[in-house]
Amino acid sequence: GETVCDWESTVLVLEPALSKKSVIAQFSLASSALNISKYNVTLVKEGSTMMENSVADKQTIETKPGESLAGSVSFKNVAPGRYYLLIHPDHLEWIPHCSVTRTDTFTIPSNAQKAVLAISLMCGLVLLVVIVTASIIYVYLKRRALPPCGSATVFLLYSYDSALHFEAVKALQQFLSKVPGLRVIFDVAEANEMGAPHHWLPTQLRHADHILLVISAGVYDKVEKYRIPTHEHHPWGDLVTPAVYDIVRLDALQKKLVKVVMRGTSETRVPTSLFTRGVTFKLPKHTSRLLHHLFGQQCHSALHCKVRHPQWPDPDSERTFQKALEKLELASTI
Repeated sequence: GETVCDWESTVLVLEPALSKKSVIAQFSLASSALNISKYNVTLVKEGSTMMENSVADKQTIETKPGESLAGSVSFKNVAPGRYYLLIHPDHLEWIPHCSVTRTDTFTIPSNAQKAVLAISLMCGLVLLVVIVTASIIYVYLKRRALPPCGSATVFLLYSYDSALHFEAVKALQQFLSKVPGLRVIFDVAEANEMGAPHHWLPTQLRHADHILLVISAGVYDKVEKYRIPTHEHHPWGDLVTPAVYDIVRLDALQKKLVKVVMRGTSETRVPTSLFTRGVTFKLPKHTSRLLHHLFGQQCHSALHCKVRHPQWPDPDSERTFQKALEKLELASTI
């Protein structure tokens, strides 16, 4: 099982705070069985080379094991530049060669960038109220495994950002569809049975066991900025905005929400209104953990996941999914 040395956290960085020279993040806590009560969080300023990276600030966050599933940390008055966070347990069993959770690099904008942001806000950008609460990011699932005949229905929700992004979403759908007992509702596959989309969407949200939201720049722009991606040509219009509205409004849907951040997508693309709602998995890093969650199970490490279900994931469909993510990541760096 998971140990203090190999424990890793899932971290979300709240983007609206960056323009105010603040870094606000939430991170999942370790299982109470590990008895970790302190976490070291370091804010590192990125230089042009690894040797030029420097520690900008650090904090020790104290928690009571088992009382909360998520911790939060904030750094104020951060100078403009590129940064990332490092998180690890403050524990006698943790030594320097153990795992350290590192976030993607994010940017604190300069005053000039803030001016541009202010102009865009004056043109109609409406930001939702920033809600930072110690809420559920990592759901502590029951350890009782489902019987082999377990099944689940997943509704795949995404934004058509580009043809390349859509290929990655389709690869994810095909990958999940290969898992025995898992039914994936995908709008393109359901087109002939969709009927009126405004009736189809709430029906799928209500009947699905999980709502799998693929985080992307398009999702962020639709929810935060009320702006549709320029390349979107979805035949049924925008499904993300009405779905997110229902998720925020209804507790029953919030319990079903699963946010996935695919490689090549920044962690800061999570809309503010969904920041503390649902659980989050980074793909392909947490693929096995995601599959276990969809069946109401959990595993804590790659080895633990493999032992519980050696057949997850299917090697061929996983390779196809990995290739699609590699193309998406390459495009994001150009």
